[in-house]
Amino acid sequence: MAAPIRAALLQDRSLKEELLSTIQARRELGPAYEADLVESFVDRVDVELTRRIDERVASRRRGRDGRFTRGQRYALATLILGTPVVAVAGATADLEGILASWGGIVALNLFGFLDGLRRPRD
Repeated sequence: MAAPIRAALLQDRSLKEELLSTIQARRELGPAYEADLVESFVDRVDVELTRRIDERVASRRRGRDGRFTRGQRYALATLILGTPVVAVAGATADLEGILASWGGIVALNLFGFLDGLRRPRD
């Protein structure tokens, strides 16, 4: 994850310009202001990096179009459908029914997981 963010930061013209400005200011002001200039630049990079990471995390929580991702749909389906299925199976078939229900839930989630591995992300 760090490599794509690093590459994006290096391609950002505003950060390049800020770095060049910081270097030029250091040349003009001398070494007495070097620590302050570096700290100021690092703070700007930190703000930009934090913003980009927050955007990336938010885009992964939901699909790019704002819908639930495939994995989230499988999880919701097993929560919504699994609870009453296990309750009914437990009431009618005791432990064997509960185990069979959980086996189905595990199989559904395993299928969803394996299907997600086969599909490209973007």
